[in-house]
Amino acid sequence: MVSRPLVLAFTKIESSRMSFFTEELFHWLLEHEESCWLDFKREIHSNKDKDELLKDILALANADHQSDRYLLFGIEDGNKKEIGLDLKETWLKKEENFLSWFRKCTFNHRPSVQFKFLSFEDKLFACLRIENQPYKPYFSTKDNTNDNHIIWTREDHTNQKADDGDMQRMWRERFGLDKSIKERFFLYLEDFENWTQTDDQFGCFYYNDFPEFTLVGDLEKDNANWEHTWTKKTAFPDKRISLSRWQFKYHTTLIESIWILGADGDRHKIPFPKSAQINKGDLDSLYRWYFSKESNSYKLALFFHNRVPSDINYHPHYSFESILKLTNLPIKD
Repeated sequence: MVSRPLVLAFTKIESSRMSFFTEELFHWLLEHEESCWLDFKREIHSNKDKDELLKDILALANADHQSDRYLLFGIEDGNKKEIGLDLKETWLKKEENFLSWFRKCTFNHRPSVQFKFLSFEDKLFACLRIENQPYKPYFSTKDNTNDNHIIWTREDHTNQKADDGDMQRMWRERFGLDKSIKERFFLYLEDFENWTQTDDQFGCFYYNDFPEFTLVGDLEKDNANWEHTWTKKTAFPDKRISLSRWQFKYHTTLIESIWILGADGDRHKIPFPKSAQINKGDLDSLYRWYFSKESNSYKLALFFHNRVPSDINYHPHYSFESILKLTNLPIKD
């Protein structure tokens, strides 16, 4: 097994563009006590205590919790009294100040965070949300803290150094070892750059970190020019659609078999759409076709799109959803 950790997505560091910190969230957080995922602060850390702020972020990011984590500023620790913030003496007067500092911090993998102020009843509060992602353990790597390479986590309402049990939990989550074989398959598909294609078949891929996970394709001759009622209405220049079957295998065990379409003369892989019956009980019932983001066919088609992005010179709108819109079929979450 190679030691390179699973990396699935770009890190987000956002502020005022996000409207996550609402009055509803503010009141919801105050309904809870401090815990492994929630920390109240009377005031924002001073300039000389930025190391402590970084430690708080890392501890929350590494905590054993299945959802996002929050730091709420302007709340009295213990009694949850709504004190509010006075920004006259603090370095963090604007949301951009936090983002500028956080971007300069160095990590093994940067946590995805959002920071925002909120004015409520003539008082100012701030909230830092840390997204729950499977990249644990997070730790600092350079001179932005006195505790470089120490793994911090959070137990109840207290920051603490991770023990062996914590480390096992975090690494199992990072490599997907806490999931079923099928769940791991679709998790690894998101790590699209870490798959290798072999040249001995129509399509065969294996996952570099765990080569026992393979993806094998089969294009049958009878399906090279597949047609359906909706395929003739697409906006693709080339109306030809191919149909191929892809097998998800773990060692020699077949985990799942998925159908996928090759659109526009096989330039783009698109999901096999789902259908919903409109008129029940009628042999001539109508069906409404659509793409479901939750379908495994959608996830597989997205894998192919990410590996070989559409040519920007071929079509100006080359995002995955833009390509799907050329089918004139709706996309549902």
